[in-house]
Amino acid sequence: MGSPEFAVHFLAELQKRHEVVTVVTAPDKPAGRGHGMQMTAVKRWALEKGLTVLQPASLKTRYFKEELRASGADVAVVVAFRILPLAVLDIPRLGSVNVHASLLPQYRGAAPIQRAIMAGESLTGLTVFQLNSGVDTGCVLGQLPIPIPSEMTGGELHDVMARQGPPFLLSVLEDYENGKLSCLPQDDSKASFAPKIFREDCRIDWGTGAKTVLNQIRALSPYPCAWFVWNDFEIKIITARPASLPCEGMPGSLFIANKRLYAFCADGCIELLRIKPPGKQVMDGHSFANGYPVERRII
Repeated sequence: MGSPEFAVHFLAELQKRHEVVTVVTAPDKPAGRGHGMQMTAVKRWALEKGLTVLQPASLKTRYFKEELRASGADVAVVVAFRILPLAVLDIPRLGSVNVHASLLPQYRGAAPIQRAIMAGESLTGLTVFQLNSGVDTGCVLGQLPIPIPSEMTGGELHDVMARQGPPFLLSVLEDYENGKLSCLPQDDSKASFAPKIFREDCRIDWGTGAKTVLNQIRALSPYPCAWFVWNDFEIKIITARPASLPCEGMPGSLFIANKRLYAFCADGCIELLRIKPPGKQVMDGHSFANGYPVERRII
């Protein structure tokens, strides 16, 4: 069960070693300027492989439960999908397991990759756990630690997990099916949360420190991107790095020095490497300064 491209990596690996009897994904929805109906990445892949696909508008209907029960599935594997009702979780013979992009109980919720980087974590991972009626609260079957280098973006961490996650899931499932695993309860006292990313979560507060701003930028790159307002323009930042020069100025103001673009934070400044002004392509800082009235300094 899943919908985005991230889930396709796991589905493809499962199909190599197991019989995938049914694929459950979100319904098609309008997309693009023409509002044509668009299928999920999971559905597209499953149809190419000739697999049975279910797209329930609601997971609580009797029809969906009957279809799932008729599939005869031993276990349901859930990756980046909706919260399932308990009545659905218990239909497969061995229950339902989920792959979550954090080391639970840390970063329970919808945006564990972005929230971990925003918090400046140096380590995260993947957790395979037994689903229950809570949100990411079930007992743990296995965990795979994954380091977060200081310059890694949210997109890069996503890709690492998409590569390392599928073989890890298969190894856990094999032991799970053979009764070799103990399901360890989570310590709720150590839980932290990763709520969904909203637009205001992406707006940069230049009054915070440079490290906090840099963590926000890389967590939200390449999508949805951190942004700020400058001269009434909303500008997205794709990549940035710590400044290699001493600087002091009004937080949020920009300047260019040695053909490089900088932004002031509360405790110094950062270099803006790739940015996107409204209605423009992504450009480097020097190109931006050539077309906009940015202060120039000699340092």
